[in-house]
Amino acid sequence: MVSLAVASPRLSQAENFNWADTTGEASFHDAANWSPSLNAPPGSGDYAYFNLTNLSDYQVNAGADIDLTGLYVQNSSNVTLNLGTQELSTIKLGVYSGTLTLDGGATSIIAGAAPADTVLSIGSSGTGHLVLANQATLTFVSTGSSNLKVGGNSAAPNNTVKILTGSSLTAASPFYVGYYEGSGGNTVTVDGAGSKLVTSAVLSLGSTLAGSSSYSNNNKLEVLNGGRVEAAGQVRVGNGGVSSGNSVIVSGSGSSFSQTGTHLRIGNSGVDAPSSINNLFAVRNGATLTTSATVTVERGAGNTFEVSSGATATMSKDALIVHGLLSVDDATLKTRTLEVGATGRVEFSGGTFQVEQTLTATGGSRFVFDLAGLAAIELTGTTGEYGKLSVIDGPIYIDLAGVASAGAGSYDLFTYRLGEGISETTVLLGATPEGFLGALRFEDNSIVLDVSVVPEPGVAMLLGVAAAGVLLIARRLRR
Repeated sequence: MVSLAVASPRLSQAENFNWADTTGEASFHDAANWSPSLNAPPGSGDYAYFNLTNLSDYQVNAGADIDLTGLYVQNSSNVTLNLGTQELSTIKLGVYSGTLTLDGGATSIIAGAAPADTVLSIGSSGTGHLVLANQATLTFVSTGSSNLKVGGNSAAPNNTVKILTGSSLTAASPFYVGYYEGSGGNTVTVDGAGSKLVTSAVLSLGSTLAGSSSYSNNNKLEVLNGGRVEAAGQVRVGNGGVSSGNSVIVSGSGSSFSQTGTHLRIGNSGVDAPSSINNLFAVRNGATLTTSATVTVERGAGNTFEVSSGATATMSKDALIVHGLLSVDDATLKTRTLEVGATGRVEFSGGTFQVEQTLTATGGSRFVFDLAGLAAIELTGTTGEYGKLSVIDGPIYIDLAGVASAGAGSYDLFTYRLGEGISETTVLLGATPEGFLGALRFEDNSIVLDVSVVPEPGVAMLLGVAAAGVLLIARRLRR
């Protein structure tokens, strides 16, 4: 009689599986690589844990699709999951400590209609790193109120997400970069042509736990070398209470940030707003920003919206509101309207600065013009109330830079169709650098700066002596 060995069937309940292979490279679907060994690898309903500490790096080859409830990396493990053309489907993905690289393939996090929960968490028991490489896609799909967090635990700062080599991350729920106090210093990088981050809910850098007074600072989103961000929801740089030092940097030719949400906020509003400081949104080195949202630079010290070095920023629909600093340096900024509050400061150092409809400046606001690269701030509207420069509760102040390089001459500062509240008492010129005299001239459709050179004292004295000599000779001749 022949005896046949029959594999024990898997039990139906969910299991927790721990990666057991120590060779450095093995198959995900080989049951022998997992503990406990149940004659089958982790599957639907199961949790897969990579938590070995005796290997610095190991490769896990998919070879076929993977379907899980949760996948976690712990204990500073460094795991590369080689998906190739395969798919990974899971409800939760966590890199609690260590590094997970998704190499190729299509990963879906499908949360379903669940209570509020974190379904993508980078950093928890330690510092975590997630890398998407070689056209990997990570898509978050949720009909509930789940969220994604980079730095989701107070014990876990300096976490990273890198979207590289044509890969993409698509988030359908709130995406928080920095959440709890002590979880700051997190960075999301979108680098290279074809690499992109797509968000349809809020994208927040530096946030706070609801009902808490703790904040996460110094978080960063970098979009580099042709990378793209497409944001359909709100974007908050320095969100929650006094969260500070957060930044979005879009840099390099082909790099872009496009937004169709309702608001892009730099710094925080509300009672604590002045303490939310040094938050930055910068578009540099030929990169582009296009948004139909209202862009607000809040009033905390150092909150800055910067467009520089050949970059272009276009606010196509709503207002640009400045209570902090707006800096345009050898770049192009186009906005439908511009409102500069009493604490607002605008620095223009060359390029193109165009306001289609109205520019409203409130008393106390300052405009700094670098004459060395100056072109006027243009109010470009052509009909109705468009093309209007308005000063409210003046005076506003004009300060100068680059005078020595530019020299004497006449410079257009603002050009417009309509002016309101503009006069010698509502628009004042600040101090002129030593050796120069400056005066504002108010034309029908422009404010002009006239700069002249003050003669050096020695030259003035010689001119005075010469004049006195001429007068003496004239008197003697009359005798």
